[in-house]
Amino acid sequence: MKVVLSEHNLEQQEGFEQIFNVSKIFVHNYNFRSFNNDIMLIKLSRPAIVNANVQPALIQQSLSVQLKGVSCTVSGWGVTQIYSAYLSPVLRAVDVHIMNFCQYYYWGRINSNMICAGSLFGGKDSCQVTRPIVDENQ
Repeated sequence: MKVVLSEHNLEQQEGFEQIFNVSKIFVHNYNFRSFNNDIMLIKLSRPAIVNANVQPALIQQSLSVQLKGVSCTVSGWGVTQIYSAYLSPVLRAVDVHIMNFCQYYYWGRINSNMICAGSLFGGKDSCQVTRPIVDENQ
């Protein structure tokens, strides 16, 4: 397994990428029925070089209370059109809102250690490929 930081276009080298081997992975006890603990930590073989293209993401201790109603950004190389299996080779980003009524849509599968974000009208989410979510105020 390798980790690439500052990747933008998966189909070409742009010269800003930092490529790392993985020294250790920390797999949480994921439950596929409830979606609980859908997280894994990866320890890089060496420190990343922080620059204009590589920045740490600041993580708050308790996200659920502070983020309700906040606009955040999700990014990744997922599908960009409904009913499509085509994954974008170029990094995409979309602003989404943290929603506090997800129990209705996910039939009780959302609990206090999860963040639910998207659009009431659909089409803007991170459901097709796992992506980070970043608070625009951080």
